[in-house]
Amino acid sequence: MSGRREFKIGLLEDNRFYNSLMRRQMERYTDEIAAERDIDFRIYAYTSPHDFLRNIPEDTNMAIVDYYLGEDVNGIYVLNAIFKKCSGCKVFIISNTGTIKTSLVTILEGASGFILKDRHALSNACYAVEDIMKSQGYL
Repeated sequence: MSGRREFKIGLLEDNRFYNSLMRRQMERYTDEIAAERDIDFRIYAYTSPHDFLRNIPEDTNMAIVDYYLGEDVNGIYVLNAIFKKCSGCKVFIISNTGTIKTSLVTILEGASGFILKDRHALSNACYAVEDIMKSQGYL
């Protein structure tokens, strides 16, 4: 693995089905980039915010976090906790509530972007990965 760079992605989605769907889409998408660019991708997918925050590596490049989570936690809480642990991590909030208030609050709190959980969400999450990879010099 010498010479290969790592790109770490954290996924936090409390719905098990959607979490699995998003993880599989990310794996398919990143497998193509990995083969072309000699990059090792690590995808850490969690359904529990507490497990996510406890286990996310400090050098995580980016995270995609659901806004509405159980356990009396929301995406803003997780966003701020990520920044304390992973100062260089770029965080995207994903939600099926696309109100201006929800999307604006996440951006004002420091999120790199907001992804509406609609039929384009999985594609938009992959585009977000590519954008962060470009901004961090991977592409």
